[in-house]
Amino acid sequence: MNMAGAALLSASLLCNAAASGQQNLPQFEAASVKPSAPGDMRGTTYGFTAGGGCRVRNGTLKGMIESACDVRDFRISGGAGWMDSEGYDVDAVTPPRSSCAIPEDRAKETRVRVQTLLAERFQLAVRKETKELPVCLLTLGKGGSKLVEAPAEPSAQGMGIRSECSRMTGTRATMANLAFGLPRQLRRPVQDQTGLDGRYDFTLEFAPDTGPCAM
Repeated sequence: MNMAGAALLSASLLCNAAASGQQNLPQFEAASVKPSAPGDMRGTTYGFTAGGGCRVRNGTLKGMIESACDVRDFRISGGAGWMDSEGYDVDAVTPPRSSCAIPEDRAKETRVRVQTLLAERFQLAVRKETKELPVCLLTLGKGGSKLVEAPAEPSAQGMGIRSECSRMTGTRATMANLAFGLPRQLRRPVQDQTGLDGRYDFTLEFAPDTGPCAM
């Protein structure tokens, strides 16, 4: 296990003033943010859709900060308790004139749009700090990779990782996506050292170390 410096986000809510400087940042053309239905048992989905949009189902504000800032929840401190308990459904679309042709660049641009959306709808502000954390490495086994690359055609469900209790489902997902999703389960940073640069469809099932999943 390695030790490395890691960014820590300190989140806060600006109760009476909108975050400044948002006018020049990329924004969604239209976005709907609504509380999820009470007692929703569908699990949680955070995903970027084709064309640079965003779709969230039963997601917490803390989870949306993770996705927008490309960090895991154990790197986020501060904020009100409801940020990690109240669920929201988000549907956001982007105009087709997006300037980013490379999928990875579109994902980065979409993250900035989500940051802008959170600042506008939740009056969210963050700052970065640094601390030392243990790091896990994602590597290939002795037999090499058994993954088969996903078809080149985009899926109607978009691409990324869907996380549920004891299961992670990848749709045209990269190893970078997996390395981003695993820390939620492992509670520590994960670095991708597989050397795989393709996109894959896969299902990962496991027994949680923390006992039965909370419902």
